[in-house]
Amino acid sequence: MLVTLAYVPNNGKVRIYEELVELDTFPEVDQLLNYFEDTFLGRRRRGRRAGALFPPDIWDCYQAVRDNTPRTNNEVEGWHSAFARSVQIAHPTLLRLVVKLQKEQKNNQLIVERLLAGEDPSLKKKKYRDLDRRLRTVVLDYENRSSIDYLRGCSHNINLMG
Repeated sequence: MLVTLAYVPNNGKVRIYEELVELDTFPEVDQLLNYFEDTFLGRRRRGRRAGALFPPDIWDCYQAVRDNTPRTNNEVEGWHSAFARSVQIAHPTLLRLVVKLQKEQKNNQLIVERLLAGEDPSLKKKKYRDLDRRLRTVVLDYENRSSIDYLRGCSHNINLMG
């Protein structure tokens, strides 16, 4: 459930983390919890938390889910992969790269024109749309759930394996 802390509002992340740590856990996870606290929340010292290596603002997904905006850069990575395949070689000549970029620009202009004409954008696969919808339902119900039930609800709707 540590991963699901990304779906908690920033002002509640530390409180819910502390609740999660208080649950009966196996001693084997202590090292993971120490790493998580040092890296993502900042270690508590003298009643205050030190700065984290990656502060919550960087890894927050709560607002993205509420706003129905992408939580990942998968679409960018997908475009990059497709573009690399269209170029076909790792280090193209400048001319070859410019020709491929011009072709890509024409394709993007065509997509923009289709969107302007009212065509629906390409959609995610149904299973991912369903996961996003269920996760958003849980996130929008944050105020009405106990902390642990909220984390459990989020954890059922995220996919770490791609």
